[in-house]
Amino acid sequence: MPIRLKVYVNEDDALLFWSIPKPIPECRGFAIQRHIKRKGKKKTEEDFLVNRTGFENDDKTNGKPPGTKPSTEWPFQRFSWTDHDAQTGDIVSYRVIPMIRNANGDLEQQEAEASEWSTDRTLGITKGQFKPFFNRGFVMSQFMSRFLKERKLTLPEFKKLIRDQDDRTIRHFLSGDLRLALLNELESAAKERGQVFAALFELSDDELIEALGKLKGNANVVLANGSVQKEKGETSADARRRDENEAARKRLLKKGVDVKVEKDNRFISPGALGHNKFLVRTDKKGKPISVWTGSTNWAPTGLCTQVNNGILIENPAVAAVYLEQWHALREARSAFPKPFVAANSQPKPVGKEASGKPRCVVWFTRTTKQVDLAALQAEVNKAKQGILFLMFMPGAKGLLARVFERSSEPDFYVRGVVSTLPNGLGDESQVDVSLVDGTERK
Repeated sequence: MPIRLKVYVNEDDALLFWSIPKPIPECRGFAIQRHIKRKGKKKTEEDFLVNRTGFENDDKTNGKPPGTKPSTEWPFQRFSWTDHDAQTGDIVSYRVIPMIRNANGDLEQQEAEASEWSTDRTLGITKGQFKPFFNRGFVMSQFMSRFLKERKLTLPEFKKLIRDQDDRTIRHFLSGDLRLALLNELESAAKERGQVFAALFELSDDELIEALGKLKGNANVVLANGSVQKEKGETSADARRRDENEAARKRLLKKGVDVKVEKDNRFISPGALGHNKFLVRTDKKGKPISVWTGSTNWAPTGLCTQVNNGILIENPAVAAVYLEQWHALREARSAFPKPFVAANSQPKPVGKEASGKPRCVVWFTRTTKQVDLAALQAEVNKAKQGILFLMFMPGAKGLLARVFERSSEPDFYVRGVVSTLPNGLGDESQVDVSLVDGTERK
């Protein structure tokens, strides 16, 4: 029985998973053969994906390993791979071939066990009302390591070069389709004479500030004061008057953008954070059209160095829920009044499936008694086959602990990425966890 291969694509990458029905004698890994028709090209090319990791006894050059070799020479010694070389609009298909070591010690392709060619897939934006977008950020760690070394740049020096007026090539590469999709929302509002209602935590990216400024009075912004740290001898009230977004706020005010100042806005740091990152777009009559949300801060680092996502929801009903929340944030100013928290503590179902269940449910924070996390844990409990998760600085108790508990269940697949593993969680071998530096703990 040949190898089984599954291929998944988004707008920027192709992800491959494969499995073998039984061990293959003398197998040293797998070659990945690719058919690719580049966007705008008529001809389909055939090649083998390259690998940067060779065998232990491979020759070294000046103490350093050679750069890359085709996977027929340096096979992939794993059962998954991401093709970062494919781009939006490319059409791809793949075949996975076992590489065995023959009696002469040479590598050769085991064609009898090779997978079938996968179905042609086109890399592009997801269809439907819910469209995810991703940047590249430093997930391209090997690429960025070489980039910084070739240009003799430290990381702080590089971060100064990713504003839009500087090195546009690397900025555009790292920000990917996420930046383009966000700019398109702002440009569409300007072109259609609609309005935008943004609630933002950080705002320092010149290109995004300019795009908001072009909307003038049709841009309405609730802008927090960032992540202010209390200095020695300073009261919380004094610290809360400081504004990490001061420069952006002044620029927007000069353009006529509706963005309030200290007493009328979300100046809640230090302590709590005004961690909102969403934008609602309406038509010229004020009817909600879409909402942009996700993990991306509107800063050069958010677009380019941190690994982030954006979600464009082209559903007027969902957009209306976010617009109502925007007005609630504006009204709450720098506080968490009881009516605001009480409203956040109720799930907001939108639409109905044929089964009668909600099409989606929207939650906002802060809530009472962590009812939002309880709802998320209920989803974890419902999972039947597996759980994939991403978490930023999770605690030792609660959601991550429950995920770890489920990882001990027979035939239940759990895999996740966390920024920092908490202390006291127990045996890390319960689940595969990748840290943000790319290392794995098993």
